[in-house]
Amino acid sequence: MYDLDPGVSPLKNLIQTYQKQIPGGTSLVLTVSRSDLWKRALIFYKSHKREDLVKPLNISFDGPYDVGVDAGGPRRDFFGDVLSNVNQMLFEGDDHKRVPQHSWEKANIMKLGGIAIAHSILHGGPTFPVLAPYVFNFILSGNQEIASTYVRQEDLPQTPSNLAIHTFIDEVSKFIVILFKTWV
Repeated sequence: MYDLDPGVSPLKNLIQTYQKQIPGGTSLVLTVSRSDLWKRALIFYKSHKREDLVKPLNISFDGPYDVGVDAGGPRRDFFGDVLSNVNQMLFEGDDHKRVPQHSWEKANIMKLGGIAIAHSILHGGPTFPVLAPYVFNFILSGNQEIASTYVRQEDLPQTPSNLAIHTFIDEVSKFIVILFKTWV
């Protein structure tokens, strides 16, 4: 089914397989200004069918210093700026240990952010290497048990919404230490 390169990771093989299937011909064209890029990106992802996102994307920036044909640079700039906004607005925590913010108000925007990340990766744009290991593994496996083996307390952001989780982990850790001491 897939033409796999044994020297490449399974995820990279999957991405390369999809990239080979990107149709030529018609492309999606998006003109944005840098000042309202995030808003325009959300509108773009909300208004296009997912199957249309496999088409090549041509980006044009609307500004006095942004002229030229999209030979890849404007597209990479667009994806880089969008993913930076996704990271800043929808995730929290330390660098390379980012987790989704707990917010019902942002649930739909989070979905659009995920589509933007996938769209960038599919078209050879920047990736999103900021996720905490357990979040990344949950996305890959879809399995909470597997992902939970990667959870470390230091990966959880210190936010008011996570205070109960930190307290629980601290209490369980103390209990385990006491229990271990009674066995020795």
